[in-house]
Amino acid sequence: MSDLITIGGVYAPITVYQTHEHNNWEIVYYSSGEGTVIIRDVPHSFQAGDIFFIEPGAPHTDTSAVGYTNMYLEISASPVTEKYLHHTMRVTDSPSLDIYNLLLMIQREHYIGNDSHHEVIRLLIETVLCLAHAIKDEQPKSPYVEQIKAILAKNVSNPTFNLDEIYSTTLHLNKDYVRRLFKKETGVTPNTYLKDLRISHAKNLLADSSISQNIKKIALSSGFADQYYFSRLFKREVGMSPMAWKAQNSAKR
Repeated sequence: MSDLITIGGVYAPITVYQTHEHNNWEIVYYSSGEGTVIIRDVPHSFQAGDIFFIEPGAPHTDTSAVGYTNMYLEISASPVTEKYLHHTMRVTDSPSLDIYNLLLMIQREHYIGNDSHHEVIRLLIETVLCLAHAIKDEQPKSPYVEQIKAILAKNVSNPTFNLDEIYSTTLHLNKDYVRRLFKKETGVTPNTYLKDLRISHAKNLLADSSISQNIKKIALSSGFADQYYFSRLFKREVGMSPMAWKAQNSAKR
C-alpha cells in the first residue's frame, strides 16, 4: 500500500504558491477560498472542497485573488496508486466532507509518531483514493466525454485510428471545445488519455508470460505503427525499456 511521504498545509490564506513539482503523487485539498491551479500549463479553477490528485513530475502553481488555504500530502507509488491513479484527477468532496475528515485522521495519525500507526495511515490513504473514485463516478459527467472515452477504449489496438476525424464525423463538434471539455473533466487531453490507455495495454501484454510476442507485435497490438517510437515513448513514460519492464514484471507473476 502507499506510504505517506509528507503531509502539511497552508493554514493562513495566501494568494500565490510558486511553480513546483514532486517525484511522487500529491493530493491537494483546498479547504477555503478560490482560485486557479495551473498543472502542466493547463489552468483549473478551484474552490473550497476541491481535491486534486497531481501526477509525479507535473509542474503546478496556485494563484488566488481572495486567498486560499489547503491541506496536502505526498504519497509513494504502489499497486494501490496504480489501481486508482492514472493521470491528474480532480474531485469535489461530498457535502459531509468525507475526504477532508479522512485527511484530518491521516494528519493526526502521522503526528502521533508511533510506528504502529503506519499501517493505519496506509489504509486511510487507500480509503481516500477509493472514496475519491466513488465520488467522481457519482458526479455529473458530460455525455461527450463519456462517448470519447468509449471510442478511445475501442481503438486502443488500432494504429490507424485518427482522433481528429472523430470530432467532425462522429461527434459533430468543434475540436477545441471537445478538448477543453475533456481536459476539464479528466485533467488530460484526449490524446494523452489515449496514450495512457495504450501504455497500460502494452504493460499488460508485456507482463503476460504466456504471450511470446516481439516488440514490433506488442507495439502494433498497443496501437503503435512504429515500434521504435513505441519503445522511446514507453521508456519516457515508464522509466525503462519495454523489454526491461517485461523482464522485471513478468517474473513477478
